Amino acid sequence: MAQSMYPIDIPVINRLAYMVSLINQKATGRPEQFASKIGVGKTRLTELINLIKKSGVEIEYDRTQESYLFAQGKKYSFQCRIVEKS
Repeated sequence: MAQSMYPIDIPVINRLAYMVSLINQKATGRPEQFASKIGVGKTRLTELINLIKKSGVEIEYDRTQESYLFAQGKKYSFQCRIVEKS
C-alpha cells in the first residue's frame, strides 16, 4: 500500500465540507457563531477559511447578512477524492 504525501485528517475534511455547505446557505452567522457551529475556535476558523482561499475560492464576510459568502454569489461543493498515481 502506497503512503500518502499528506496525512489524511477525516475531521478536517468533514469540517471543510460543512463550512462550504453553511457558506452556500448563507448560514454561518458571525465569526464566533461560525466557529462554534463547526466546533473550533476563532483562530482555527481563520486558518480553515485561509485554507479554502488558498484553493482559489474567494470568501468574504457580509456584515449586513451576518454571514460568510462566496464572492460574486457563487456556490461551491466540497469534494475529496483518491486518484491513482501514475
